[in-house]
Amino acid sequence: MKDVSIVEGEKAEFSVPKGFQIATYLNRAPWELSDDKPITVRVRINFPQSRWVIGERLGKVVTAVTDDAGSELEFEVRAVDAFVRWLLPLGKQAQVLSPPSIKKQLDAARTALRAVYR
Repeated sequence: MKDVSIVEGEKAEFSVPKGFQIATYLNRAPWELSDDKPITVRVRINFPQSRWVIGERLGKVVTAVTDDAGSELEFEVRAVDAFVRWLLPLGKQAQVLSPPSIKKQLDAARTALRAVYR
């Protein structure tokens, strides 16, 4: 493979790791793009966003339709930061039910984001 310029004036050789197959990563969500051990995260997503998430086949549906047409889903999360960033645009439509550590990270990210716009 060609030399890769990391910093002007420096060159480094890049080799594709043995056994690497791009197909392994093509259909993964951003929070799945890691070799870290997955954490199961349970999230309640309100209607209508829940329909979009289910339609995109993201996560495992635990409760397809709740009393108010929302859904509960489980996600196998390997990259927590990417998962939290994915949840942010859903706003109050998404609530992390477990584990508490991910709920705290989402709450902290929401607080930081609100501070930017105050």
